[in-house]
Amino acid sequence: MMKQNEHFCGFMTIIVHLWIYLDIKQVLSYDVRPQREKYTPNYGIYHNLSSINSVMQNLIKEHSNIIQDLSELYLSRDGNSQHVVHIGANPYSNNSETVKILLSFGEHAREFLPIESLFYFLNIILQSKNEQDIDLKDFDVYVIVIANPDGRLHVEQTKNFCWREPETRVYRQLTKDVKFDAFLSLHSGIKQIYVPYADTKSKATNREHENIAELMKLAEILSTCTSYRYQYGKAADLNDYTADGTVFDYMAGVKHIPFTYAIELWGPERHTTPSCFDLFNPANEQLKTVVEKIYPLYVNFFHYLLSWKKSKQRGDNLINQPRFEKKEKNRNLQRMSVLFNEPYPPLYTMSKEDARSPRRTPEQSDSLLLEPVVLFSALLILMMILFSVKERVSIFRLLPHQRRIINLRNLGASLPFLK
Repeated sequence: MMKQNEHFCGFMTIIVHLWIYLDIKQVLSYDVRPQREKYTPNYGIYHNLSSINSVMQNLIKEHSNIIQDLSELYLSRDGNSQHVVHIGANPYSNNSETVKILLSFGEHAREFLPIESLFYFLNIILQSKNEQDIDLKDFDVYVIVIANPDGRLHVEQTKNFCWREPETRVYRQLTKDVKFDAFLSLHSGIKQIYVPYADTKSKATNREHENIAELMKLAEILSTCTSYRYQYGKAADLNDYTADGTVFDYMAGVKHIPFTYAIELWGPERHTTPSCFDLFNPANEQLKTVVEKIYPLYVNFFHYLLSWKKSKQRGDNLINQPRFEKKEKNRNLQRMSVLFNEPYPPLYTMSKEDARSPRRTPEQSDSLLLEPVVLFSALLILMMILFSVKERVSIFRLLPHQRRIINLRNLGASLPFLK
């Protein structure tokens, strides 16, 4: 009887391993296949690649005194513009006292929201005279508007909203030319703030960034400065996987930028369907509200860095930093809300994731009871495998938990690993 049980257990073990193999294989390829979407972007509200190009051209033309266009230097593999700009009170001169920030958007083609939040942010800071907002005389801001235009074009043409893949040359070149104080990589899909590091070696050795105390302090402020609540911490701790060769780790570990973050700006409260667009982007009618809520995160980020820079120049220890409180009255935001008949103010025109392991039976238990349980479990798993293969649905994705398609893993896969 014991031999029979051993055979059953062995058979079940094979079945379980087969199921896990097939299911993981399905998961790993799942987020690049087209899926049936809950909703898709309305390009009268969201920007497509064509309207992104138009918006940037108009902004550069209207604000040529404070925006330096570097786009001709940074083209994708297919020759599409990544729309790299330098924004500051005097972007054509070199001021060592300003805070130098590199913002990166559009790394993953399926994440439309970060670019929308950028446009909202730019519309305010390029027009604002309000002291609560950002005074550009204190900053030199470099912006990669769309790091992956080829992928974005692929998404729009194929309607495969699960597609991603980044380009990386622009990051190497910009950080070669400019000594940045901060790098911010903006994403969507969940509400989390990642602090370095994410790679395997750092997780194994518990490596920390040399500026970890300041990084965590600012992350804590950012996590509560909006009406959203963000988890924050080291990337390798927040996730149950490691990610080698990311842009995020490259900036922290190779370029030694003092403040380096990857921030997931937004994610649904719950997501259990195979669809992709709604995991990374809010519904069309919610977009305006979401970008308004995100705005204080940018302001707090800039204000903290300015205080840090001034303290560093004075040789002070950084103390409590002021926040841009979302509850404070902001006349500029109120004014823009009135103009929000369109999704954005008229600065530009819109055209746009038990089978209980065979119970450890005491040696004296009745082994006859185990056989039908094992057999039934094996048959059940076989049926699940057949369903998963036939419907192209991962069983894990049907379980009631927050579905998460990872961004950090491919954030900058072609960049060199940390040394």
